[in-house]
Amino acid sequence: MTIFLRTTSIPEMRQALIDGGIFVIDGAGDMALVDGYSYDFIGRIYKATGEVETVEVGGTPSEEPVMEMVPGWHANILGPLTDAQRSVLPILDPPPVTPERVFAE
Repeated sequence: MTIFLRTTSIPEMRQALIDGGIFVIDGAGDMALVDGYSYDFIGRIYKATGEVETVEVGGTPSEEPVMEMVPGWHANILGPLTDAQRSVLPILDPPPVTPERVFAE
């Protein structure tokens, strides 16, 4: 099952993934994914507001949806989690009803 994460910043996401045991710091100081997990960094998410605006595309008017940013930095993980991991990971609860991306399961 895809687990949806959200933090307020990239450094906060990085630290949560390390504290949660999803990543470790290797000998070169880089983040390395722990075996048994999959990770998908999404970043910022934008959703349509339901409004449209007219813009010119190649000299032709085109109606485009008005987008707004969903607060936070987003990532997904896949893998088994202990209660201790769940307590430190910034898991979205409830999960999104219509997520932008999920892992094929």
